[in-house]
Amino acid sequence: MKKLIKEFKNLLLILYRVIVYKAPARNAGKALIAGGGAAAWQNIPDLAAVAAHAVVKSLEHVIQANPGNKFIAYNSIPPDVPKVKTKSNSKGVLMMNPNVEDEASWIVHTVPGFPKALRGYVFPPEEIQKGHLFICLTIKESEIDAIAMALRIATPLIYHNDIPDDPARPNLKKLVNGESRLTPPLTVTRQISTANAAGLKVTIYSKSEKSKYEIYRRVLVKKLKTSIKVWTTRDKTLKSDCRILNRNIKLIASPITIGGHASSLDSDVSQWLISDPGNKFCAIDKPYHKSQTKEPAMAVCIDDATIFEIYRKVLVRKLKTSIKVWTTRDKILKSDCRILNRNIKLVTSPITIGGHASSLESDVSQWLISEPGNKFCAVDKPYHKSQTKEPAIAVCIDDATIFGHFNLIGQNQHVSERYCAFFQQIESYSYYSKQSDNYCFTMHIRWIFSSYIKIKFTDSSLILYRAVVYKAPAQNIGKALIAGPAPVAWQNTPDLTQANNHAVFKPLEHVIAADNRNKFIAYNNIPPDIPKVKTKSNSKGVLMMNPGAQDEASWIVHTIPGFPKALRGYVFPPAEIQKGHLFICLTIKESEIDAIAMALRIATPLIYHNDIPDDPARPNLKKLVNGESRLTPPLTVTRQISTADAAGLKVTIYSKSEKSKYEIYRRVLVKKLKT
Repeated sequence: MKKLIKEFKNLLLILYRVIVYKAPARNAGKALIAGGGAAAWQNIPDLAAVAAHAVVKSLEHVIQANPGNKFIAYNSIPPDVPKVKTKSNSKGVLMMNPNVEDEASWIVHTVPGFPKALRGYVFPPEEIQKGHLFICLTIKESEIDAIAMALRIATPLIYHNDIPDDPARPNLKKLVNGESRLTPPLTVTRQISTANAAGLKVTIYSKSEKSKYEIYRRVLVKKLKTSIKVWTTRDKTLKSDCRILNRNIKLIASPITIGGHASSLDSDVSQWLISDPGNKFCAIDKPYHKSQTKEPAMAVCIDDATIFEIYRKVLVRKLKTSIKVWTTRDKILKSDCRILNRNIKLVTSPITIGGHASSLESDVSQWLISEPGNKFCAVDKPYHKSQTKEPAIAVCIDDATIFGHFNLIGQNQHVSERYCAFFQQIESYSYYSKQSDNYCFTMHIRWIFSSYIKIKFTDSSLILYRAVVYKAPAQNIGKALIAGPAPVAWQNTPDLTQANNHAVFKPLEHVIAADNRNKFIAYNNIPPDIPKVKTKSNSKGVLMMNPGAQDEASWIVHTIPGFPKALRGYVFPPAEIQKGHLFICLTIKESEIDAIAMALRIATPLIYHNDIPDDPARPNLKKLVNGESRLTPPLTVTRQISTADAAGLKVTIYSKSEKSKYEIYRRVLVKKLKT
């Protein structure tokens, strides 16, 4: 069979390198060429008509006899043969020219009752209302037996065969004789390439009905060694699955648009996926249903950047962002990837940051990063079901440096290549764990009432107004990270239990000792030296200002119970040394105080010190300190502020009241971050 070439809109469409998609309720199709030839879908004529289009042309010696073409046709619903029972869902045609060396072709499609062998071209009228997929590949004759081996595992129902026997094709003979491969191995992988010089790489994955593997999770994800984004119907049992980092199964939300043609899962019978990352596009003959664990199944995967990129663009409007969360978790809430790219992925414990080990067993901080994006958030509540009935607050910072370091905690656990290049020394981070890690995180934009204070850590000057500090469990010293482009690694800080000029002590120096230039509110669900206080809040922090100067204010968010002792000296609680803690220290404009106070009113923190003077410009601050919590709608609040330095680091506060039944991670943060 000669290589077939057809002109579509002044473009040569080489059929051995083409995918054709027909959207539901449309007669016309869309053609996509593998390789660098096409940058977009090309329109093709009415697929229901016997015209010289991509489907008719590739089947012209199947629908009518030709001595130069012999073929096998298989279909789970063969033409004009009613009520045939088979567990296979495979459909296709494998053909060759017995008179010429290396003229062969393989067509994989989704149309039941099609094509009618040697009886003319009839596209089933009832299938016009459905979406269908065709893959047309011209192959070398030597590849036929490899394909036949994969088909033997999938046990297709063959309704036509006139390919002559040949000792070089033992699997083809066994296939047509019904000698299905039901003994181990129960799964088979075969690699073939197309007949052109470039040689398009195609891999066939096949499993038998005796294999209990679910083909998407147990075969394709494992073999492709990537996450996958899948277009398929789904049952009530199998869901999106992100239990294993970068081995996720993400289900594409319906509807989609392909080349301007709309499609939905209600009317599309094709199943396909793309790798994430990578250039692989796969067509699968079984949907993502639990039933296929007991059925044969087959996938044809093409490694081609053009096909991959076009299908990736189909998903662009469907792919939002996910979040990766470091927090303890209960037995109810789990990693959640029911909505494509609105996933909640739980970070696996333990992790290592800057050489300091940490685990969820000893870390009381909760933080997350967006995926993708540059957002880092500290959350005051763990990922527990109980927080649906409790107030909660999250402080999110949009900064590439902070994001890059925390994001690449997971780099050594197969994190996608999209991730930033920071944080190479951090060792382990993946999803799903029952332990916990503790962070001491300080982020300074400008030290309170002082300009560009510098403290020497190791051999470099660390400008603390753009720093992050981490204190691991059972460690006295911390790790500092500067916000912005300057640093490439964590810097050591002095002993955090000592009252010296380190990153925790310095911003609190006018909180632990009286100073007329500093007035502040301190809040903590476990206030210093006040035992057994009942509160549903878990927020801890200090909001301060200089009443004698304009725009000198600061906000510190942290995770340490019983700290700091207002006006009574610096005492880092000894019991907290064994835990990890997180600090966010921001120098802000004075005008931002009331916006922060509004968010805090929703979260209802327990205030144990206040000496900020009343001001009509700060009505929410007055209501906050008077205990006038916001318990009427809206029950969730978003406030945006920026830091006081010239660059103005963007900070967003998300807060929900105890009257809101929203779970803050899924219903607030994922939704608001749109990741």
